Amino acid sequence: MLLNSALYSSDCSPYFAPKKFNDSPEYLQEMLDKIDIRKQKVEFAIEVKELYRFTPDAIAGDVNEYFEGFWREWIEDAYEMQLIPAQTLVRYKNNYFSLQVFIYGVEGDATKLKGTVVKYLFYNYTAQVNKHIQCQENEKKE
Repeated sequence: MLLNSALYSSDCSPYFAPKKFNDSPEYLQEMLDKIDIRKQKVEFAIEVKELYRFTPDAIAGDVNEYFEGFWREWIEDAYEMQLIPAQTLVRYKNNYFSLQVFIYGVEGDATKLKGTVVKYLFYNYTAQVNKHIQCQENEKKE
């Protein structure tokens, strides 16, 4: 039995399988088209500043609509909102990212911001995904 399981085991981390990453919605594609991904660090952020303050329901609903329903709810911690699930995996062209969304300056909080700020925090997993793809290809050859 041990020999059988060894034949079918994989050293490739399933976490970095490309199929786990969602296709990028149009809004995200437009946002990332404006920057040079190759010049970004592994972790980078894009902030969108609104002219006025949104209610928590309105801004969470808008962001979720832009991203075609990635998030189900949010948590609030003092002056910060975070959309849940906290980490969403997305694919953009040949790049793979985790995406977190933080929101500041909603109606009723104590911040001095004049408008709501939506911070999109990206972590680039492209190197790990490419390593996974190479690992899978090597396993097929064996």
